[in-house]
Amino acid sequence: MDQDWPGLGWKLKIVARALDYIDSDIILFADAFDSMIVHREYEIVRKFRRFNHPFVCSAETNCHPDSRIASFYPVAPTRYRFLNSGGWIAEVDYARELFRRLKIEDLPDDDNDQRFLANAFVADPSILKLDYHCEIFQSLWNAQQDLSFDPDRGIVNHVTGTTPSVFHGNGGSDMSQVVAWTGLDRLQSNASIEFREHESIPGAFVPVLSYQQEIKTMRASIVIASHNEGECLINTIKSCIDTTIDHLNEVEIVVVDDASTDGSMKRSRDDSRTCASYRTRHAKERLRRRIEALENLMETRSSSLMRIAIPNRERSFD
Repeated sequence: MDQDWPGLGWKLKIVARALDYIDSDIILFADAFDSMIVHREYEIVRKFRRFNHPFVCSAETNCHPDSRIASFYPVAPTRYRFLNSGGWIAEVDYARELFRRLKIEDLPDDDNDQRFLANAFVADPSILKLDYHCEIFQSLWNAQQDLSFDPDRGIVNHVTGTTPSVFHGNGGSDMSQVVAWTGLDRLQSNASIEFREHESIPGAFVPVLSYQQEIKTMRASIVIASHNEGECLINTIKSCIDTTIDHLNEVEIVVVDDASTDGSMKRSRDDSRTCASYRTRHAKERLRRRIEALENLMETRSSSLMRIAIPNRERSFD
């Protein structure tokens, strides 16, 4: 932020440096300007684990920027044969060690990161796996004709039979159709993105989606009562978001927490960022009757339908 762009080599180097400050087990990298993530974290991680390799990189149909090395690539099961550095996912420890072994710091700032990684892969294909079937990554250059929309599955690559999670408009590809399929074009007039400094990574910024005007009418309020529900709470929130994915700007999720001490509230906030309205009410001391908090909350709401969702139990109030 607020500095000149040195080049693609510099981009890869600052990502490699940031690995020293990341305390997560897995990192997902995507070019910021022309990428869109359409699936949630747990779905992407599930796909990543199926590769049985600690580093998975996006693949594309074009050998760019150096077509001379095309013949050195391994034979691929699909036409997505060539490495694209605009998207990758990896175990942090492995990525950190791989970049050190490849001597990333010696890469000139104005060099091409894709050429660098492609040459490394051609020299030793065992260092990473390419996403030949677009399980996670979908490069759009010369590939938009491979995509269609299925009301039940979402955006489908009908050539590979997969539903990609990260779309990359490499080569200046038009992303308007993908945006329309996700419904994000309908949110643009009501949403904006601001950048905040990352708490632990020097020089890094986190994009935060915010709404310019308050949503006045909610079609439904989902209220979740919780006390140390742990993973059960997280799964309940994920289920609520997944089942209302087409109406995220019309649904609110409210967690009424009864003095949890298991860290589930922090995780629930992290897992609810795609919901247009997410609120919590947290009691510092245990409530004598959890339903009292729900009844008090219901009196203040004007939604046409309020659903009380309790992990493993559920009842509706008209």
